[in-house]
Amino acid sequence: DRIGLFKGSPHSAIHLKGSVAQEQTVQTSGSLTLTEAHGILVANSSGGNVTFVLPAISGITGRQYTFIKRHASNQMIIDPDGSEKIYKAASPTGGATITYTDIGSTVTLICTSIGWVVQSEYIPT
Repeated sequence: DRIGLFKGSPHSAIHLKGSVAQEQTVQTSGSLTLTEAHGILVANSSGGNVTFVLPAISGITGRQYTFIKRHASNQMIIDPDGSEKIYKAASPTGGATITYTDIGSTVTLICTSIGWVVQSEYIPT
């Protein structure tokens, strides 16, 4: 079955004609545990370090989150649940917490059956 929104003949499972928008959640300090209600997370770290805690991977394969660091001070920290891992090119065997310090740093993570995988990452130079 296919769903076409504003598209007469969809050729994929979901086919949209037009842009897609997601709500942004802005966190200024402290810790935020993510749920299905979140999509784009903005760390306005002016008030201190911002930690985003990822949910457990069980039952949410395919979920993705995008993180943006919007303030020059402090850190944006992404922390997986328990002993779960985040996999990226720099740590192909997986690692725990990842930390960003540069304003404009952006990362998108996608949940897989083995952990969270960095789908894209931008770190300004």
